[in-house]
Amino acid sequence: MPIGTFAENRKRIANIRDEQLKSDLYRALEGISDKKEASAALAEFARSSETYRGIRRARISEPVEIIRIRDKHGKEYKGYKPDSNHCYEIWELPDGKWIPQTLTTFHAHQGKLTAKPHPAARRVMRLHKKDVLFVTHPEHGKMFVNVVKFSTGQLCLAPHHEANVDSRDRDRQDLFKYFRPAPSTLQKWKAQLVKVDEIGKVSNFA
Repeated sequence: MPIGTFAENRKRIANIRDEQLKSDLYRALEGISDKKEASAALAEFARSSETYRGIRRARISEPVEIIRIRDKHGKEYKGYKPDSNHCYEIWELPDGKWIPQTLTTFHAHQGKLTAKPHPAARRVMRLHKKDVLFVTHPEHGKMFVNVVKFSTGQLCLAPHHEANVDSRDRDRQDLFKYFRPAPSTLQKWKAQLVKVDEIGKVSNFA
């Protein structure tokens, strides 16, 4: 985890595996409440610490609950992290409203699909990471955006030409931020799922 992120999320210092580093970071931030001052203190720590000079990242340990898979004899042989998602689906209800559903990786491996939110619902699109959408953005006009990540109820998109988007989105000094449209917003943007081949040729859109 980047050292600088502890300025905004100090609780995660407790998850650092290196006990000495954990203690030193607590000491470096002692008495500092302002996030900018905290960022400066962490930068100074990385520059001047005799033990950790030049450090950029810290290894953290976070216990998580897993979905345990057992064989026919009841012996555990596999586990799935429950917050991993396979795809993000958008459904259109009979009244024309678009709503989301997320299929977890665990259920995907079980061969289970998302259930229709309504008997007459129509699936508009199923999105996976790195898929490409063609949208008409109200400020930027017509553009291609990549599906970077998604979770239950949230979809993160970035213009296809942008790089290092995850770290830049977290950087408060960077003007770049993800688009986080709700399905209703994608509907207004006239979003279309398109195909892009190995040489960059785009197809399957109007």
